Amino acid sequence: MEIIKDISEALLERESFKKQYECLVRYEAKKHARNAEEAEDIAQDAWLRIFSRFSDLEKSVKNLPAWIRVVIRNAAIDHLKRNRVHHSLEEYAAISSEQAGDDTEYVAITKCQFHEILSEIKDLPTLERKIVAGIVSGESETEIAATLGKSRNAIYLCLHRLRKRLSEREP
Repeated sequence: MEIIKDISEALLERESFKKQYECLVRYEAKKHARNAEEAEDIAQDAWLRIFSRFSDLEKSVKNLPAWIRVVIRNAAIDHLKRNRVHHSLEEYAAISSEQAGDDTEYVAITKCQFHEILSEIKDLPTLERKIVAGIVSGESETEIAATLGKSRNAIYLCLHRLRKRLSEREP
């Protein structure tokens, strides 16, 4: 009987906590979301994270509203990364062609630019070419680093140098 009483008290405590911070969670989730459905997903994920640490919140968290905001921001970042849409260069060319409609001149220019980009990629050193191929195929820098056996910072540095070199070229 005492176990049921303890569980009941714990549930009441969590429900009271949720009512107290529900407006904050919804507001912060909406700030980071693109639409209401996404905001709800972010809020639910944040509540799961909050309640997974609920038993030791009083001991480990000094400023609870600030901590909740950080939890929501991290939940939003994770949600947006999980639901990010990746397109290959071919898909971008197809999308551009669809948007152009019957404008054959625009389609021809887009295809020409696409082939120029491919030839530029072929001229890159092997490591840079592999990194660009990974980016184009939708991989994150972390995934590319793991695939190539390099550190994430090495990938970022290589991309930085590549961008700098390309920006210094004449148009």
